[in-house]
Amino acid sequence: GRDRLRKLRATEDETVLSGSELAARLRRHKTSNAGGTVGWATRKKQKPEEEEDGEELLRSSAPILAAKSARLPRAALDVERLKDANKEDVSDAVIQVVKFHPNSQLMLTASLDKRLKLFQVDGKHNSKVQSVFFEDLPILSASFSADGSEVYVAGRRKFFYIYDLAAARISKVEGLFGSQDKRLGELLVAPDGSQIAILGSLGTVNILSAKTKQKVGDLKMNGDVRCAAFTPDGRGLFTGGQGGIVYHWDMRMRRCVRKIVDEGAINVTSLACSSVGGILAVGSQSGVVNTYDTSSWDSMTLGPAGEIRPASRKGIMNLTTPVSTLRFNPDSQMLVAASHATKEALRVVHTDSSSVFANWPTSGTPLHSVSAADFSPNSRFLSIGNDRGKVLLYRLRHYT
Repeated sequence: GRDRLRKLRATEDETVLSGSELAARLRRHKTSNAGGTVGWATRKKQKPEEEEDGEELLRSSAPILAAKSARLPRAALDVERLKDANKEDVSDAVIQVVKFHPNSQLMLTASLDKRLKLFQVDGKHNSKVQSVFFEDLPILSASFSADGSEVYVAGRRKFFYIYDLAAARISKVEGLFGSQDKRLGELLVAPDGSQIAILGSLGTVNILSAKTKQKVGDLKMNGDVRCAAFTPDGRGLFTGGQGGIVYHWDMRMRRCVRKIVDEGAINVTSLACSSVGGILAVGSQSGVVNTYDTSSWDSMTLGPAGEIRPASRKGIMNLTTPVSTLRFNPDSQMLVAASHATKEALRVVHTDSSSVFANWPTSGTPLHSVSAADFSPNSRFLSIGNDRGKVLLYRLRHYT
């Protein structure tokens, strides 16, 4: 989150750090807040495939907080294709995850080939920094911690891993206390850095303390949970799955405050919450993406089952197969929606007008089946992972 990143500053005006100074501050910040090691996590002497100093991983000339940008024109999206982000080491399997570091040019990729790979994305060289092999974990989910010092790696196993970037150290977290889940689903980190949510079975969402990595509670919805998204402040969580219902949870009380009936949906397959403007995007089995203005929900009367039926801002109907990826860019002026079930099924939405950019992607854009997507912290880059193990990289000229 922004507040956590500000803690790395020496002065309020500081916007750029060298790699060595960033690594040093991350170590000091982690030491002062962690309260020692996690005693119940099993430490494995597992080495990265390529040894790199932790400072190399965190080298960046990117600003700690990106400057506020001008309004994005709705007429056309100005896009330039660059060298593939992972060209130095293409994956042997479908890209499952693409994520940018919250405060640097570092980008991670992960896939079922059990490899977490880190690249320094500058648009020109996109150098591979490191590859870490997890011998017992085909990776389905991976995420940077909110302060960017760690990577959490999970798959369909009852354990997950923590990779400390500065120390280049791997920790294995053996199961979740109080959970019966034998297979963990998607892992999400709260923007404020306080909690980790891990999707479980039978509608359960496991909640862990990000500090201790211990389970502190759980949430339970009717039917299977397939997707989730934190609110920007980390105090709320949206979950969806079977049935056209989105659950809105208060993470402080760990209770459902309302159920949102998604217009026309049978199953909810993807969720995204904007960091600006209070917009919730809901992707469905049919390919429809509805966007909602959440600002009026507190004044709406709940139905007998605790539900509300808000009107969507607009239904986006350009996709025809289940929505698997939804991602707002950092200033929330655009939304990427994609389906991995159909080739070339990706659209970019202009958020303010709820209109889809018609000029890109084109019929000649080599997307193939899109399996993941993410924006860089300053929105200059859009990375798109596909079924061929590639991560395509595009420059968004509006932000350069």
